[in-house]
Amino acid sequence: METMALTVRAFLAGDASVCREVAVPTPEAEGAKSLARARVQLVSERPRHVNRICGLLALHGIRELKGL
Repeated sequence: METMALTVRAFLAGDASVCREVAVPTPEAEGAKSLARARVQLVSERPRHVNRICGLLALHGIRELKGL
C-alpha cells in the first residue's frame, strides 16, 4: 500500500517515468475486440474438431471423405 502511495505521489509531482495513464476503451471498441478474440479461438479449435469427425467416421468405415 505504501509503494502505491509513493508511486501516485511521484506521478502527481510530475515524474512521468513511474507510471502512465491509459485510455479506457469504449464499449464498442471492446465489443469489436471480443469478436476478434472469439474468431481467433474458433479458428484454432477447427483442426481438433475436423480430426475428431474424421476419427469417428473412420471408426464407422468411412475413410475417404473430401471436403474436411
